[in-house]
Parts: sequence; structure tokens; C-alpha cells
Amino acid sequence: MIPAPRQKFDDGEKQAIKEGKSAAKIWPHNPAKAAQKDVDARWTFKRAKAKPDSDTRKLGPEIAIPVFGYKSHIGIDRRHGLIRTWLVTDAAAHDGARLRERLIDR
Repeated sequence: MIPAPRQKFDDGEKQAIKEGKSAAKIWPHNPAKAAQKDVDARWTFKRAKAKPDSDTRKLGPEIAIPVFGYKSHIGIDRRHGLIRTWLVTDAAAHDGARLRERLIDR
């Protein structure tokens, strides 16, 4: 996960982003604002176990941490340990779908 700065949008801007419009189309009369807004990052949850209790040493419950940003997917050559393919997606993109898309090189 690669965190990105959180963006503040009004309802109309959020709707335009969901429709897939670019920043230049959302803010045509304000190019400086369009250059600074990140319309590609998305929200997702990172799942983790809570820290163990120091007295009982049992793992805590599973927690979900909200993350806004991107995911970096890599495909590594097993023999040599080199990165062969690399893909960056929004944080909400599912990892399994990226395998067939670009990460597995036959």
C-alpha cells in the first residue's frame, strides 16, 4: 500500500470522479486546482490482527484500517529474484485480478 494525501471534494466533484472524468474536465477554469487534485486514488481497508495482549499473549481481534492511496503489484523472477513486471493501481483494486492482467509472464 502506498498512502496518498486525503482529498476533500464536494458532492458534485465526487460524482464526476465516480463517472471517470479527469481533473481537467472537473475544474476546467482552475488548472492549478486540477493539477493538485488526485482523482485516481481510492479507499480500501487493510486487514490486520490487533496486537497481542501482554498478559494472556493471545492475538486480538482482526481489525480493518482504512487506507487512501495506491497499491504496487510486482512480479518477481523466482530463479534470480529480479522484478520482471510492475503495476500500480488504486488501493481498491483486487490483487487476484492483476495476476492474469500483467503480473504473470508466460
